[in-house]
Amino acid sequence: MGCLRQHDHLRSIGKPPGRFLDVRGDRDLAKGSTRIWLTGHSLGAALATYLAADMQVELTGVPCALNVALFASPKPGSFGYSDGYMARVSSFTDVMFAADIVPQLPGYPAEPLKGGGPGHNVITLPRQGPGAPPAPELDPVTNHATETYAAMLRAL
Repeated sequence: MGCLRQHDHLRSIGKPPGRFLDVRGDRDLAKGSTRIWLTGHSLGAALATYLAADMQVELTGVPCALNVALFASPKPGSFGYSDGYMARVSSFTDVMFAADIVPQLPGYPAEPLKGGGPGHNVITLPRQGPGAPPAPELDPVTNHATETYAAMLRAL
């Protein structure tokens, strides 16, 4: 929502929003040797979701790999957004912890990104078992922390 407001604000004052990338003047992009990674946690993951969709459009026809890694992202859009996102963004991984409430927000009518397509991965880390933090650490304060996600990924 914040990105859209900023975009609308720039238009309202007569200033067109800038491009995220200048793909025409970048020699590395032209050679196809560039790999761009977008990552984010929590709200940063939600913003990386929207930025990736915009960047993928700007990279159309440029031999460059765009990879997106999202951690604890809230649901980015309403029903149908996930399908459109998967059609536009060629590679993403969305990691969430089953005991973290943030990836479950907002409720209806939002929907999470879906995995299953080539390059589209959704990983839900379990509350118990391999990859889960020890039971004493399960509480609402630590379930969303970047340190919790890092520890669980190291345990995999």
